[in-house]
Amino acid sequence: MTRGGATLVQLRDKYVSDDELLAQAISLRDALLPHGVQLVVNDRVDVARQAGAGVHVGIHDMPPAQARAILGPNAIVGWSIEDEAQLTDTAQIAACSYLAASPVWSTPTKPDAAPPLGPDGVASIRMRTDLPLVGIGGIVAIAGGAIFVYVTVGSLLWGKKLAPGESSSVFTPVPRAAPTVVAQSYGSMGFAAPGTFTLAMIFLVTFVLYYFINWKYLSTLWGLS
Repeated sequence: MTRGGATLVQLRDKYVSDDELLAQAISLRDALLPHGVQLVVNDRVDVARQAGAGVHVGIHDMPPAQARAILGPNAIVGWSIEDEAQLTDTAQIAACSYLAASPVWSTPTKPDAAPPLGPDGVASIRMRTDLPLVGIGGIVAIAGGAIFVYVTVGSLLWGKKLAPGESSSVFTPVPRAAPTVVAQSYGSMGFAAPGTFTLAMIFLVTFVLYYFINWKYLSTLWGLS
């Protein structure tokens, strides 16, 4: 992960005890530290505090402001955004280091998750906040590439320029003062997001590029010279 450019790693294990998770967190923290990569623990604020790590909380977990009060002003605190109404809670948003649009697509690892936001939902959240934003839920290599291209390049290439004050599913520039997070997206300079057909084409191009880049691996896998 660190070789791939990750600057933040989340430890998530819903089923182990606090003691087991703390041991995992300390081990992972120590492994990441030489690479300058920071760690956040999913849900369990007390484990994060003991491990000297940040925390990522969901809408049904401890509120970000309370987690911030426990972990201190320098800790990383992330919050899953399932509903845009959460963005109106200024106290909670002010306590966050980054936000996570959740879920982008349906995911088997969290069957009780909210309905998928889709690319348009992610873009709408992006438009309403300057905090770093990641997409979680159903993210795989191809789908992750498609959503990244959709929100950062697609609107630049195929969208129309927005008039002042016009609302659309656009990405606005994001400051990098907060810790960089995996799959962080950057602005599309005020262009409208493309439609379904364009998204499908972007997905196809991303798919082709992904396998082209990995041709050496596939050739070995298939026994080709």
